[in-house]
Order: sequence, then structure tokens, then C-alpha cells
Amino acid sequence: MDVDLLARLVPGVDGEEAFAELDEQVWKLAREPGAPALTRRLVELLSMPGNENRARLVRLVAALAQKRRWIWPPEQDPGLVRELRAAVPVLAGFIAGPDPAVRRVVPHALAEILIDGYSPVGPFHGRSHRDQAGTRLADPAVVAALVEQADDEDDALALAGQLRALDELGPPPASWFAARLRHPGPEVRMAAVAAVARRRPATRGLGEVAARGLDDVAGRGLGEVAARGLGEVAARGLDEVAGRGLGEVAARGLGEVAGGGLDEIAARGLGEVAAGALAASGMRAWQGSPWSPGSPVGWLADRLSDHPEDGERLVLEAFASNEADLRHRAPEAAAMLLNRWRRPFPRLWAALAASLADRSVQYRALDVFATAGTAAHAHTAALLAVTDDFRALFTLAAVGEPAVVPALAGWIGAGKFTGFVDLGRGLAPLREQAAELLPAIRAALRRRPHGETDGYLTALAAWGPASRDAVPDLVDLLDSAYARRACTTLGRIGPDAHAAAGTLERLALGRRRPPASRAVEWAGTQHAAWAHWRVTGDPGIALRVLGRALRGGLGRTMLPYLAELGPLAGAHADGVRQLLALPGSWSRVEAAHAWWRITGDPGPALPVLLAALEPLRARRATPEVRAAIGHLAALGCRDLPLVEAVLADDLRWGRTVHDDEALLAVCRAVSGSPGRQA
Repeated sequence: MDVDLLARLVPGVDGEEAFAELDEQVWKLAREPGAPALTRRLVELLSMPGNENRARLVRLVAALAQKRRWIWPPEQDPGLVRELRAAVPVLAGFIAGPDPAVRRVVPHALAEILIDGYSPVGPFHGRSHRDQAGTRLADPAVVAALVEQADDEDDALALAGQLRALDELGPPPASWFAARLRHPGPEVRMAAVAAVARRRPATRGLGEVAARGLDDVAGRGLGEVAARGLGEVAARGLDEVAGRGLGEVAARGLGEVAGGGLDEIAARGLGEVAAGALAASGMRAWQGSPWSPGSPVGWLADRLSDHPEDGERLVLEAFASNEADLRHRAPEAAAMLLNRWRRPFPRLWAALAASLADRSVQYRALDVFATAGTAAHAHTAALLAVTDDFRALFTLAAVGEPAVVPALAGWIGAGKFTGFVDLGRGLAPLREQAAELLPAIRAALRRRPHGETDGYLTALAAWGPASRDAVPDLVDLLDSAYARRACTTLGRIGPDAHAAAGTLERLALGRRRPPASRAVEWAGTQHAAWAHWRVTGDPGIALRVLGRALRGGLGRTMLPYLAELGPLAGAHADGVRQLLALPGSWSRVEAAHAWWRITGDPGPALPVLLAALEPLRARRATPEVRAAIGHLAALGCRDLPLVEAVLADDLRWGRTVHDDEALLAVCRAVSGSPGRQA
């Protein structure tokens, strides 16, 4: 504990510099053995009558509480936890104090203390309000005091802080917050919008409901839910919506219309209220407040992301703002909606495309387009206008847009940096344009650019025989750190890569190894053996090497290759069947597929593949789940309830539009329904 700094925070002393120094050290101080004593001393100092530094001291206590939550629980000091909780009644005594500067910070400190648990991203500034960790500790006295003061508060920023704290601590209903939606202070209106949005039942598609096993609701039509709202369809009479169906609420844009005198706001919608508050304050909102969200538009968009119409209204306001900082943040806010909902959002995509012309916004807008999936097609012209940024080319290439090929070939051929994008995914759809791109890619392979060579090899493998002209360069890579990926690419090219057969045989049998390999046995022998079969048509070496790997239990690498060999690998069927019961969902899924491909018997494979779909109930579409769906499609399975639930959902699965579209594509293979289109 720095006694000298604390001595400069006593009454009668300007403690600004001491506060700044301690605030910079608070992360380190929260982890030191003296943290409990420091907290106790800070509380003693802020309790001193007439201490002009009280607001600064409260902020330091709040910072200690926040940083304590960032520490892994086994490493947290129980003494610090006790001292922070002991500070609650002291801090509560200043909720209605005479100094507005103190009233602005006390609610934040109380909320930081009363939210318990490990939360490395912080409960108020995290990436999504749905991901915020922590248990709210019940303290009715604090809640009552905050509610009472909020009813009488005359300082807008203090009132906004009280609303934020009550929003986090939970008890007030949405109608109580809705009464503040007309307040002249923009921060107050923002806080009220955020609280009402959290308490307003989220729009939901049937996919999520069906995935959780609510068959009686899942049997209803998705169109009915979209038009009327799940509340009216399946949950009429919810107290929180004052007896109204969610369809009516959603149509009017306000979760609670029972607060009295809110007809105008109910008609305008939360999105318009939020947009108006944002327009009135811009990035200046919350300045000087410990509740500052960094990006007001991002924070509000996150809160409204469960309510797409309202969220869209807010984000469109940000795109149209005269304030550069707001426009700069708009693409990130748009992504919260675009990556969450399977909706066309034509106005949002158009605003995002228009923002490409603004150099200050272009970088962030291209980040969103890079994972936009098929939505990028409609904005080809806007993306082609900014091809000085590789991500614009990548975005169009990823959806197979041939117009990008000349510029793309020039960029690759010039050796320009292409990091931070998935080259393999971006180039794979351009198989028909392979001849135009191969000269540039071959030149790049000879340069072997770090971070890019793997992507080029992935694309060449996806193109298969169309990559035949690159065989000499791929053979050269068999003596490099990229040998394993080069083997896979040669195998995908097939007989046209026969010139590599001798080298592949020696690599497969261990008679040759890449110079960069230091392991006793090179990890790429199975890849080389499979590739040898693909280029020669002779399965002998592949069966020998893959069989040895199977007997050694060397993971799942050999299983897809055995599956491709099919009946040729019949001698290894018993070994594959033993893997059906192994730990590790990846191994079981690939073993099930290999068993069926080798034997033609779906009996033992089906239970394994169906069991692999269970994570869908928790909205988890892991790679092994997607693989299992694909294998079930190959088996001819149709109308699987969990898969149908994914297709019926209004919400996207995965982090981005592209992730969701990839999942939809594999799900449609086992369904007669096209699913949601957006």
C-alpha cells in the first residue's frame, strides 16, 4: 500500500494526481496481499466528513471490485472480498448524498461489488450482455435506496448511473424503466432503453425452441411466429408484457406499454428512442461517467440485438450521423445484428456498402463483409471500387464472383501481403477461374510466404484436377515444412499428379522425410500414403500405412482416408469398429463414417452419428456436429428433428453469416426444407 499516495486523498487536499497514480496501479494492487487493507483504508477515507476526494475514492473502490473479478477464483483474496462487501452499507449511505459527483459514481461501485464471480471481460463492458458472467448478490436495501433516489434525482448523469446499476442488479420491472424513456438527458434515455430491451422478451424463431425439445411449440409454423411473436403463439399472459401478446408488442416496437402515458414511445419503438438519444449526444455520451461503454452505439446495438427492428433503426442512425466517430463505429454495431439474425436486412447491407466510400469507415466495413457470405453478391460494384484493400477481393472471391479474378491475380502475383483472411476459403470457389489464377499462385508458392502458403495449398486442393499445372511446385514443397499439406493437395489432384508418385512412396514408407521434421516418425506418412493411392490407383502402400496407424491408435487422421478407400479397406473393418466406442467425438464420428463406407452396413454407425447431434440442443454446432450431419446425409437420413430445428431458426448459428450459411448448407442435405433464407 502506498501510504504517501493515500495521504494525498484526505480532506482538504487536491487528490487528482494521487488518484491518477493509484488508478494506473489498481490491477497490480488488487493482486497484492495488501489489497484488503487498501480497500479498508479507501473506505475510511471516503467516509471522512467533507472529503472533496470522495468521488475519486469511490472510483478506486469500484476499480478494485472490478479487477478482483478478473482474477481466477482460486487466486482471489477472500479478505478483499470481505472488505468490499463490508463497504456496501457505507457506499449506500451516499446514494442520496448532496454531491452529484459522488452520486454519479456510487451506483457503479455498488454494482461492481454486488455482482460476484469470475468475469474476465467485465460485466458492463463485455462483448455481449448475453455472455456476462457473475451472480447478482441480493441486497434489497441497496435496490430500494437506488429506486427512491432515482425517483427524485435531478442530475441526469447520476440518474443514468442509478438506472444502469438497477438494470444490472435486476429487480425493477421494465415499466419502471420505460417511464424514463422521455427524459431530456440522452444518457438517461440510453440507460432506460438498455434496461427495457433486456427485460422485453426477445424475438425468437422456432429453431431454438424446438432444439430445446418444446415439441408443442416447435410444431407451429415459423411464419406464424415471425408475424405474431412467440409470446402470442406460446406464452400469452406473461406478466412482464402486461397481458399483451408479444406479436402486438413487437409490431409496436416497445416491450412494455403498460407504464402509463407511453403511447408515443410505444408507437416510435425503442430503436427510435435510442437513435434520438445517440443523435443528441454522439460519442460524447457518458463522458466523465464510470459507466462509459467506450462505443455508445455498439453498447446499445448489443442490447437491442435481441430486437432486430429496433436495433436496425439505431444502427442506421449511426451510419447517417454527421459525427465521424459514430459512423466509424457503425459497421461493428451492424455486425451484431447481421451475425445474429437470419434476415435480409437490405437497408443495413446497403448502408454498410455505402460506407465503403468513406475511407475512415472502410476498414471496419470490410471486416464485416469478409464474413458476409452470399450477401456480398448484391454489393459487388461497391466492393470492386475498393479493391486496393485485399479484403474486398477476398469477400467477392469467397462467393465465387469472377469479376475479381484479374485484380486478385495481380495482387497475389505482386506478392502483396494478404494476412488476416482465410485464403483457402476465399479462393476455393474460383475453380472455374483456376487457369487465370494459377500463374500468380505458383509464383507465390515458390516464394513460400509465411502465413499464406497453407491457404494457397488449401485452395489448390479444393480445385482438384484443375490445379494440375502446379504439380512441379507442389513436388518441390515435399522437401519443406509444408510437405504434409502438399501431399494432401497432390492427392486431391489425382492421376494428373503421377509425377509425384515416387516421392510420395518414399515419404509414406519413411525412406524420406522433410528436413524440417524432427520427430521419430514424420506425422505426414498417412497423408503421403493416401496421396500415393490417389495419384497411382494402387492401394497397397495406403492400406499398409493406414492399417499400421489404425493398430497404433494414432488418432483420427487415418479414418477419412480409410473411408475413401471404402471396400478396399475391408481387412481393417474390425479395427475401425473398435473405435466407435472410443472417447473423443471426432474419432467416433469419423469411425462411424469409415465403417459404413468400408462395409456398407449403417447399423453400428447410425447411433454414433445421431448421438453426435446432441450438442445442437445447446445451440452448439461444432465441427464434429457438422461432419456428423454430412455423414448422415450420405447415409440417406432425412427429417431429423434437431436438424430441422436449425433450419427453422430465425437466429444464426455460429459467429458470422458465413458460419451460419455453411451450417445451413450441410443441414439442407438431410432435409426437404430449404430453411431460412437470409
